[in-house]
Amino acid sequence: MWMLILVLPVFLGLLAMGLYGAWNNRQAEKYNEWKKQQEEQEKNSVPA
Repeated sequence: MWMLILVLPVFLGLLAMGLYGAWNNRQAEKYNEWKKQQEEQEKNSVPA
């Protein structure tokens, strides 16, 4: 029983880190996509 009590926090910690990593990655992708769109808009709006 005490084994479970020791292992559970570690497992939950790893799970939380994994979920946070995945969420963080998605946010970074969204940001990069938005940044790309902003740069394209700037290029298109600047008269050549």
